[in-house]
Amino acid sequence: IPIFKANGCNMADVYDKTLQAANYSRKYSAPSLVLYQELIRRFGHAATDRQHAYLNADVVNRMAESDVVASGIVQAAEQWNALTYSEARDRFEEIGEMVKDSFDVAAEEPKIT
Repeated sequence: IPIFKANGCNMADVYDKTLQAANYSRKYSAPSLVLYQELIRRFGHAATDRQHAYLNADVVNRMAESDVVASGIVQAAEQWNALTYSEARDRFEEIGEMVKDSFDVAAEEPKIT
């Protein structure tokens, strides 16, 4: 399986490598893999993770401040002129409403017991 490695903090690279992988898979009717690298875990492995036990405070703070979504929005707005910050905010709110509505619908579905 071909592996397309992308810097997960660089939206242009993510787009490019994802497109390459999709094109490969379409052309050859075969699987491909996109490996996202350079991503910083913002929080511990789980809610019960005690990351302060094995990471120093500077590392924990740097991880918490990392936000790949915000970085992608800055890239789109400042480097590519793909949207304004106002448009990004509006789209963020629109997607947030869609997610909330989807959770509301799912919450009303019958539960398996």
